[in-house]
Amino acid sequence: MNRREYLAAAVATLGAACSDAPAGAAAVERPSTAPLVDGATGVQVVTDFADHVLARGGPEEDWGPAFEAAWAAAGAEGTDLFVPAGTYRVRPRRREGGWGPALDLVQADKYRPVRMLGPARGAQLRVEAWPAGAPADLEVVRIRSGVRGSGGGMDTAVGAEVANLSIVNASGGPMPPWRTPHDHRGVGIRLVGLYWAGVTGCFFQGLGCGVALGYDDARRGVSYVVRVQACRFQYCNQAVRVPPTANGTVVRDCVLVWMHASRTAPVAAFTCGHSTGTVLFEENHAEQCGMWVYEIGATFNARVNGGRLESVAGAVRVRGTGPEPARGTRIDGLSVDCDALRGPALWIENGVGTLVTGVIFYQSGTAHPHLRVEPRARRTTVLGLESADAPLRVSDPGGGVKRLD
Repeated sequence: MNRREYLAAAVATLGAACSDAPAGAAAVERPSTAPLVDGATGVQVVTDFADHVLARGGPEEDWGPAFEAAWAAAGAEGTDLFVPAGTYRVRPRRREGGWGPALDLVQADKYRPVRMLGPARGAQLRVEAWPAGAPADLEVVRIRSGVRGSGGGMDTAVGAEVANLSIVNASGGPMPPWRTPHDHRGVGIRLVGLYWAGVTGCFFQGLGCGVALGYDDARRGVSYVVRVQACRFQYCNQAVRVPPTANGTVVRDCVLVWMHASRTAPVAAFTCGHSTGTVLFEENHAEQCGMWVYEIGATFNARVNGGRLESVAGAVRVRGTGPEPARGTRIDGLSVDCDALRGPALWIENGVGTLVTGVIFYQSGTAHPHLRVEPRARRTTVLGLESADAPLRVSDPGGGVKRLD
């Protein structure tokens, strides 16, 4: 079995394990976890709140209210929330003021966070049918600050975490091949107004976006100093959306497989909005992705370090935002297979002080350049680029690239 077959089999096994997990609430042994708040004891278990499930056992079963009640109890007592193995059917639903997420989880105390923890495998939140009329950008899970600042607006809440959960939107039916653009619906987890939050070891499938840190470019509810790590994204349009001012975000050790480009709103798997500082993307791996893997807006000191990108439409696009350039972007240590490119592997459109080092390209049979630097990009420095099986192709119409090798 080659590396590609192994990766595909591993992801399929993870998805099958989650999908075949028994539905409903079975008796579980309560885990032993260290509480986040001094003096707190015990742990909340979501299945203890099964009396909140809507239409339990029927085709319209919805575990959303049970999760919300369990989260509120954990927050009030300063304990963790454990989700036993099982398939928990949820759906976006109407709330006061219109459509809302499947799970609306509120951190009411600034310094009393909740960790929602699944087992090592087998706990899945599953959307079987997307309600008619529900917006495509609704969340399966929304975690938001309920803390109010002195001026009455939202203040940040500290430390919420989600770990070891699978979030699957199965409403789209069979998936087309990864090269075929396809629009998915739903955001797996949206973090709103949080600081030092984390998403670890989660699996996302069939979603428009896996993890979003706030409400897109409106700068409302932006979360910052967030860690997204060791997650898997499959059959999605985006993996992680970093909106403007989501400073200090780290996305590390994630795997993307069979990602679809959107037909209506071209996006990259990892996007980083303008006015965002010190964002690190490290050792993320992608295979068979019909879009750019990284797209860097007008940020400050964004880093893309390491990782293998195989059969992708493009590796890194440094585009800036309108007339504003991306400043101080660093791209280092990538390995890029170029057999599926739809443009340059690395495209510096609008950047100032971009440094590209130690990138190696394979399977370079297409005519697209390995690196293209547009004339308006300034002070681009390149060191240690290598093509393993073809001459290195650098397109520099403005003549502004500084080669150090």
